[in-house]
Amino acid sequence: MYSVDKCWYRAKIIDAELMVLLFIDYGNTDCVSDATEIKESMWSHIEPFCLPCALPIRPKGTADWVDAANGIFNESYSKVPRLEYLTQGDHYTTSYVNMYIDGEDVAKKLIADGFARPLEYLASGCSCYISHVNGICDFFIQLERDSKALELIELYLRKKDTLKPLEGFEKGLIVAALFEDDELWYRAQLQKELPDSRYEVLFIDYGNTSTTSKCLMLSEEIASLPSLSKKCSLQLPDAYISWTPEAEAKFVELTGEGELVFTTQLLKPGQDHVTIDLLLDGENIVERLLPLCQRKESKEASKESLAVTTKAIITHVENTCRIYLQFSEKDSLMDIICEKLNGSKLQPMTEKASVDDMCVVQFADDLEFYRSRILEVLEDDQYKVIMIDYGNTTVVDKLYELPQDFTLIKPVAEVCSMEPSAIFEKNKALTLTTLDALLDSCKCVVAVEFVNKSANPPVVRLTTKDKRSLNIYEHLQKLVQAELKLIQKRNENSECVISYGSSPKRFYVQMKHNSADLDLIVKTLQSLKKEKLKILIDPAINSNGVCYSQEDACYYRCSIKSVLDPNQGFEVFLLDYGNTLVVPEVWQLPEEIEPIPSLALHCQLKQHFGELYEITTQPNEDETKPLIAQLRINYKDFVQELVSTVTGVQKPLEAELHNCVVVQFDGPMSFYVQMESDVPALEQMTDKLLDAEQDLPAFSDLKEGALCVAQFPEDEVFYRAQILKVLDDGKCEVHFIDFGNNAVTQQFRQLPEELAKPARYSRHCELDASTISKCDAALLQTFIDTRFSETFQVEILATKEAGTHVVRLFYQSKNISEKLQESQ
Repeated sequence: MYSVDKCWYRAKIIDAELMVLLFIDYGNTDCVSDATEIKESMWSHIEPFCLPCALPIRPKGTADWVDAANGIFNESYSKVPRLEYLTQGDHYTTSYVNMYIDGEDVAKKLIADGFARPLEYLASGCSCYISHVNGICDFFIQLERDSKALELIELYLRKKDTLKPLEGFEKGLIVAALFEDDELWYRAQLQKELPDSRYEVLFIDYGNTSTTSKCLMLSEEIASLPSLSKKCSLQLPDAYISWTPEAEAKFVELTGEGELVFTTQLLKPGQDHVTIDLLLDGENIVERLLPLCQRKESKEASKESLAVTTKAIITHVENTCRIYLQFSEKDSLMDIICEKLNGSKLQPMTEKASVDDMCVVQFADDLEFYRSRILEVLEDDQYKVIMIDYGNTTVVDKLYELPQDFTLIKPVAEVCSMEPSAIFEKNKALTLTTLDALLDSCKCVVAVEFVNKSANPPVVRLTTKDKRSLNIYEHLQKLVQAELKLIQKRNENSECVISYGSSPKRFYVQMKHNSADLDLIVKTLQSLKKEKLKILIDPAINSNGVCYSQEDACYYRCSIKSVLDPNQGFEVFLLDYGNTLVVPEVWQLPEEIEPIPSLALHCQLKQHFGELYEITTQPNEDETKPLIAQLRINYKDFVQELVSTVTGVQKPLEAELHNCVVVQFDGPMSFYVQMESDVPALEQMTDKLLDAEQDLPAFSDLKEGALCVAQFPEDEVFYRAQILKVLDDGKCEVHFIDFGNNAVTQQFRQLPEELAKPARYSRHCELDASTISKCDAALLQTFIDTRFSETFQVEILATKEAGTHVVRLFYQSKNISEKLQESQ
């Protein structure tokens, strides 16, 4: 009972000694002195209706901080605030949000009024690089979107001669400092004054510290720009003691400072750093570090963790990361739901249902009724639904109204995850099959211990509730490893010979480990005498026998595919080679080779090579003989690809991807890239041309095709260029050979001979026909334009006579056509 209005509300005891209560549907607290004011709830199975939230701010040290914040909220009880989630918590984990009341950001108002300071945070889903690592709990990232700003600051600092020397030390001052390891200048914050006129500085755009003797003053405009590196930390799950030195070393290896692109997932803002997850190709790198860390002993587990160790039934398994559990404390609730749904008359839904609508469906396997949620509306008035109390899905054509009493009850089946394992991830299908068999053996009854309840989904440790008490995670690993060894043993000799092929979708191979059987068959058939063979009289289709090939005068094992017209013979399939023949007669198989199964395995390539085909042939005067041809698919020799991919005789050819930046995109048939390997040489070239206007003589021999140094009007910097067209008034249209773009300019300088020798640093490309056919040109243009200066990859398939590369384009190592489909 709430002491203010004497009404009853659901509550949770947070201090049993002082009898302090938290009203879970409202968030406020109260203290009671009379035990009669507390009663057992009938609705404990329903989750709280309020969620704990926090703004990304902290007090500024003023005593009236709480009053100011409460004042804003008290004035807004009748208003509807808008929340912008920074982190998505639940009923037990705080969600950090930006709150807007009447369009005003509450956090910014408290900061502007002097009551609060902002916490450091960054949005989830940002692409970033690791710029410096001190440790797992102390590293710095640079957002990919800030790459252009970094380049502009770098260009500004190259003009160091225009900056004034530092006059005196002032802690915290932002200056330009020389990093003595690479002799380049960067923005830095003065930390400490050292002897011998040296300073300790923090390079604010990268996160590393160093000492230097050379510092220059920056303009207020450049110094006041926010730092372009963010200090971050990973979060250690509660079930582990600490990050180990091995995990720290692995983190340094994984992050590869500045080399890999990660995706951020915000966990918690902080006063001086941000707690995040780092995702690499969708995988949380914490999962690679935890196997190197020590778990807490069970005796050190928290009381809460011990309390949630309970009996449960596994109702459905999607994979090891999505397991549906019904906990034993909800057995009585499940009994009530089942009795109500199957013991009363349900009303069919009359209105057209939509995705996420709640309903009741009848499961075809047992004809029982279950609470369900619509996942997809299909054709022919059918629906794909998930049975929320069990986790499995089905397709139905009839829906029933869910009784009002059960609409607010949360799904009884809770989704949990086993601990991550590389062997499970690499062998998903085998792991799922093995896990299903293991759970069947214990009738899906398990003991559950929560390892990390704050994870999404919660991570649990499962043990079979039988005499064996098997740790399912450990036992599953052993079973999968044992099965993999068996598979490896079976495949130890996987080499094969292509015995017959009509297309990439239809060809036959003979496995080399069957060589002994094939030798026996060949020798047996070679020893046959025609007069001793018994002809099969009226053989049935698919019956096996021996046939004779006139083409090579050999006997073969065969299977009859069809019986032709009278006196026309039979169409037969050669069991050990894969091709078909028409033969006049078929004989009985010798007993010694009859039990041997067919040695020709029917195969097809797992993927198609592409859509651009080339075929070259040699002249052949004899028109009765086939032409000798070379088939190239996507500029690669088909025979070599086929042998490499299928037979295992050679190592399969792997695509060689080159990191690059798309600097000019005119369309899929014409664009320019700068290779990452050319960047150092390009930077040297750019540096040498920075003062071209003063250092180089004017160029007046203006004619088409001439090489020169020309000024790009937008940034007034000089670059290597080739004249495309001579215009009036001393102007020319030029092509900047190191960047691929064109412009009209009238400022030209002579190109020194030593600077004319290096090949151009932008490479002209066109997409291969297969990729073009799968891409929408407008979407591709937008995708590339919005990722200026970001890293792409190209696979060079061929180079045309004009120097144009035919390429496949990749982004984050995924083909651009696939990335476009994902973004739609």
